[in-house]
Amino acid sequence: EKRLNYGGGGVVVSGRGKFIMYDGEISHNTSNADGGGVAVVASSFQMYGGTISGNTANYTNGADGGVGVYNDATFIMNGEPFA
Repeated sequence: EKRLNYGGGGVVVSGRGKFIMYDGEISHNTSNADGGGVAVVASSFQMYGGTISGNTANYTNGADGGVGVYNDATFIMNGEPFA
């Protein structure tokens, strides 16, 4: 469990980075901005297994509790783009 005052309570991927998840859990994280569990900013997050659940984002202008994808980033789940 982690609490942050910026995006990506559990994982932040930025700067054209690449994060690949095959198994595991990203859960029970809180962000006071967007992306409670994961924030992907101008980067790539590929998920082929595992779970993302129980995350919270407390941003007042609309927040993404599980995964926030921003600035031409991509989120791939089980080999397919996720929208």
